[in-house]
Amino acid sequence: MGHDDPTHYKMEIEPADFILLNNLPAWAASVIKYACRAGRKKYEGLNMDKSEIEDCRKIIKYAQFRINMLEGRLPTADKDKKNAGVRNYGWNKRRLRHNKNHN
Repeated sequence: MGHDDPTHYKMEIEPADFILLNNLPAWAASVIKYACRAGRKKYEGLNMDKSEIEDCRKIIKYAQFRINMLEGRLPTADKDKKNAGVRNYGWNKRRLRHNKNHN
């Protein structure tokens, strides 16, 4: 990565390198990204503790996306709404079959 990269990503193995070299899916890449910068990046208007909490919440959000997929829901589906009003045209069934065949 370039010399002007943010300091919160300066580490022995940069997250982008790890993610790309390991061909990680988007949800896992996001978990890695936010885990690596938690406690290192300060968000505007937040102190360091609140900024770290924000990144930890993002980790949970992306992990929940994966859980939703594994349970046959759209990744961004709100579990409490049970996909209210969302037509998935068989996406869930196809995804469930795919996951069962690869476990």
